[in-house]
Amino acid sequence: MEYQDTIYDLEEKIYELENKLETNNQEIHDLANIAAVITSILDQESVLTVAMEIAIRQVAGEVGAVIILEDGRMSVKVAWGIDADIIEGYKYKENMDVVRYCLNQKQAFYDNDCRKSFSNDFPANNLIISPLGSKTISGTMIIFNKESGGEFNDHDLEAMEMICRFTSVSMENSALLQESLEKQKIEQELDLAQQVQTTLLPESVTMKGIDVASTYIPARKVGGDYYEIMPIGKNKMLFMLGDVANKGIPAALVMTSVHAIIHANIGSGKNIQVTHLMAQLNDILCNDIIKDRSMFLTMFMGYIDLDSGVMEYCNGGHPPAFYYRASNRNTLRLKSKATLVGQFAGLPFRSSKIKIGPGDRIFIYSDGINEAEDKGGLLYGLDRLEEFFKAGIAFDTKRFNQVVKEEIDRYRIGSRKESTDDFTTLVIDINQPEEQKKEYDFKYVSSLTQLEKLYNDLDTATGENNLSAKIANLIKVVISEAFTNAVIHAHKNDESKKIHVSLTLNKSSIIADILDEGTCRGLEELKNHNLNIDPLAESGRGLGLIKELADEVEFSRRPQGGLRVRILLKPDQENIQ
Repeated sequence: MEYQDTIYDLEEKIYELENKLETNNQEIHDLANIAAVITSILDQESVLTVAMEIAIRQVAGEVGAVIILEDGRMSVKVAWGIDADIIEGYKYKENMDVVRYCLNQKQAFYDNDCRKSFSNDFPANNLIISPLGSKTISGTMIIFNKESGGEFNDHDLEAMEMICRFTSVSMENSALLQESLEKQKIEQELDLAQQVQTTLLPESVTMKGIDVASTYIPARKVGGDYYEIMPIGKNKMLFMLGDVANKGIPAALVMTSVHAIIHANIGSGKNIQVTHLMAQLNDILCNDIIKDRSMFLTMFMGYIDLDSGVMEYCNGGHPPAFYYRASNRNTLRLKSKATLVGQFAGLPFRSSKIKIGPGDRIFIYSDGINEAEDKGGLLYGLDRLEEFFKAGIAFDTKRFNQVVKEEIDRYRIGSRKESTDDFTTLVIDINQPEEQKKEYDFKYVSSLTQLEKLYNDLDTATGENNLSAKIANLIKVVISEAFTNAVIHAHKNDESKKIHVSLTLNKSSIIADILDEGTCRGLEELKNHNLNIDPLAESGRGLGLIKELADEVEFSRRPQGGLRVRILLKPDQENIQ
């Protein structure tokens, strides 16, 4: 009998354990479903509503709410029969309401005897509460009064905490999604703003007598630099470069306003005065556009008149433009003589005038160039920029802009300061008048017997151009020396080789190219040859003579083999008619 009782007891316990296991499995399954439901919702209001409903059902409560603290005040996001003002009006413990007490404790709890904390207006027999926490929200989920007069227990607390954790994760995911969508919207708006801004900047400008090139690289998607190039009629051009003392969208909006104001005030383009245009721009910006006194504009504005050979300019607080005068190879700084633009309405603007001539260059830039920092924090500076400007005169306008960017990029290598300035340059060349030139091409067998034919051909070319005997003889000497070197040293007297001589004559220079088909010494040896060091070398005497008589000598290898010797002569103007 006792044995049978023991078996019966064991069977009862096994059955009881199986029921508990089944119950636990069902609870785990339910929690997994709850987690899937809650974390799949990506709208904060919706997730709080669903979580509140699930929590009340899980812990068998009667009423509840999700209460968030916003700027120190309680805000009910979801309410099931509860008013936040009632909860906030009663002290729970440590002179705090229950919501703030829970957040201060940073943990969930239940209280089955909380009647003393609330009045009869709000009959609270017991409560269970858990924090809700994420980067974007601080609050609690609270439930009052267990159904059928029961009490909350540890099992309810575990369920409540689990639901609140799932809810917090979902809220964070929702916030991240919203942030991502907002960023995407901002990026789309910035892309559109960038397209609009780009359309406002001038395209390539073609004008007889003037070459122009520009570079514009905003520090952000949209920038505050502005430049304009406007041909006025056939022989006049208005240009400007401005820099708004701000970045991003605010600066871009001011830049857009500047564009509209300039174009509205240009009108037909007749009788343009840079001082009047700057004053108009300044007054409109001060009175109608710029309301923040910390925002302003620096601007360099110039007006070129090729007919009179004069450029009028006004510098309103902008870094000095550099001007290269080809006639004496001097560089000028066109400094500020006017106030900042957009700060003080009604102020007059002063301008200056400068004579312009063929070969001159104007270089205007924003302060992202001269204020670039190296790895030690040292600014690039105006002196360094002026030296670079002088050294780059030989480059055309487009290439000069490129080398300026390369130079600043090299200077900033290792800099600890990220570039926050827009990069804008504007280069304008006053062209040399188009020269009439004559070109001649002669071909010879590689033999010294061809020298007489060479002399005759050169006499014909120099005679047709009325060159003086002195210049004609100079041309014959340098070309014949290069010809002799090609025959003896490059071709080794091989008469199967050919020598090509081309000659270009114009009013300012004479260019001769002597091309051979042979082998030559290293280019560095030719370039660095010093007659005084090697006076007895056969090729040395001829090479030394050419270098002594010519203004420039250049050596280069031909793609198909052989050497090109280019000789440049710049005789006095009176020697060439």
